[in-house]
Amino acid sequence: MPKIINIPTDKFGERADGVAPSLLIIHSIGMPVDSALDLLTANPREVSCHYLISSKGQIFSMVPEDKRAWHAGKSSWRGHKDINSTSIGIELQWSDEHEANEELDIPGPFPDVQMDALVELCKAICARWHITPENILGHSDIAPGRKRDPGERFDWKRLAAEGLALLPTRPLPMPPGGDLENLLARLGYDVRDPQAAIIAFQRHYRQRDCSGLTDSETRSLLQWLVNKTGR
Repeated sequence: MPKIINIPTDKFGERADGVAPSLLIIHSIGMPVDSALDLLTANPREVSCHYLISSKGQIFSMVPEDKRAWHAGKSSWRGHKDINSTSIGIELQWSDEHEANEELDIPGPFPDVQMDALVELCKAICARWHITPENILGHSDIAPGRKRDPGERFDWKRLAAEGLALLPTRPLPMPPGGDLENLLARLGYDVRDPQAAIIAFQRHYRQRDCSGLTDSETRSLLQWLVNKTGR
């Protein structure tokens, strides 16, 4: 694993009593690395993260893993709303050119050297905290409609090949008709805005088409994941 550069900050809190991290949340941040580090460590805004990985593969550690960083914001997974207490957050810095407009810009692409560093870091974190592949998520998974990162150009297939994500690996049978909203909720999504939840799901599991259509392929992928995770 690349050398980890420590840039400590006091922008963190304590996890809820007795709570250990069980989720790993991947973010992306579209600004030069120096600006990202300033935002996450020195800027008075209440935003921080455990790690930042630059587009060149440098790993910066800012908040100790046993502490509660402020990276998830208003979010939810499987009905739990204090995601900061139950997760470790990793930011991927993806632009040296400008600050991204989240409404217009698609995060990424993410260079191989950055993905290599992410894989090694995720393996180490998961080993320490016993985090399973189904619990490695994107920011958009826990905040559908509000966040889109790491986006449809993030390489979930690479993580799956390393045992760090769940993706269907064989042709899926045509599923029977069913309540897509119920399946999304069973997997973990906040479905108060069903369309946003479908788009977030597709950004993770069917990146070539994130239109939000409730088609049979989306239902097949979702059913496979629900069955695989025992939800």
